[in-house]
Amino acid sequence: MMIGFPMAGEIREEIDWRSRVFDSLSLPALILEPNRVVLDANLSFLKQYGICKDEIIGQTCHEFFYQSEDPCPYDTCPLSKVLAEKTGQTILRRVQIRGRKEKWEDRIFSPILDQNGEVRYIIEKIRDVTHVKKLERELSGIKVFMEKFVQSSISGIIAADRRGKILVMNPAAEELTGYTFQEARNNITVRELYPPGQAQEVMKKLRSEAFGGKGKLPCSQTILVSVKGEEIPVELTAATIYEGGKEVATMGIFNDLRGKLAQEERLKRCC
Repeated sequence: MMIGFPMAGEIREEIDWRSRVFDSLSLPALILEPNRVVLDANLSFLKQYGICKDEIIGQTCHEFFYQSEDPCPYDTCPLSKVLAEKTGQTILRRVQIRGRKEKWEDRIFSPILDQNGEVRYIIEKIRDVTHVKKLERELSGIKVFMEKFVQSSISGIIAADRRGKILVMNPAAEELTGYTFQEARNNITVRELYPPGQAQEVMKKLRSEAFGGKGKLPCSQTILVSVKGEEIPVELTAATIYEGGKEVATMGIFNDLRGKLAQEERLKRCC
């Protein structure tokens, strides 16, 4: 029995079919040889980088992305690891091509093995995560600002989780209560900073619609108990912190009323 070989037309059809599959990928993608030379680039890649195939095919990946004649160091090059380990690899890279704006890309390298199990080609897919990195930087900046705001506030600020474990205690709260943040975090719950039953009363008000709306407690007077057991009159503003509609923490802002109350008492005596 004779084994038939594919005709030239069939081969061209198979190549065209594979090319169409490659071009249909939504992520920009390259096909590389083990020597890092670019064999093909899909339509999504050409569109994202605003080039035609002649501008990249035949170049090495490090020439195109980094304008360098030298390959990336082995310990930072996923392609080298793909060749050595014959498994997929990923890396997050910052790139800037031909004077364009800086971009962050998540690179995904997948090996294509030949019949002997050796790496014949590598597909490199590229996901643009610039917007994610930008958002991370913005959130990081907000976080730093909020931390500075909390730490520099002249009002005592204390936050605790649902179990009462203290998560935040700024310097003003440390001075007010006499506890350091680490002492309070490790040794007490937020309930112990109030007289018996007072913390439960605060939570009851926070969960009610009658005191500024659910999850909010406008300025009200209460008592804090210091590390020495002293009862300190304070003005409290509190709020519940929600995540996915569920209570995850509470935060209180405390202002010492001892000076104000003493002044009011002196004025009463004068009158």
